[in-house]
Amino acid sequence: MSAWGRFVLWCNPYHHYIQRAESEMFHHPG
Repeated sequence: MSAWGRFVLWCNPYHHYIQRAESEMFHHPG
């Protein structure tokens, strides 16, 4: 991961979590 990516995640730690949740829902529709 780039330093910029680390900075973004540090500033907005929920961004990755939201993307992951959306990805999981997309790949595994309930």
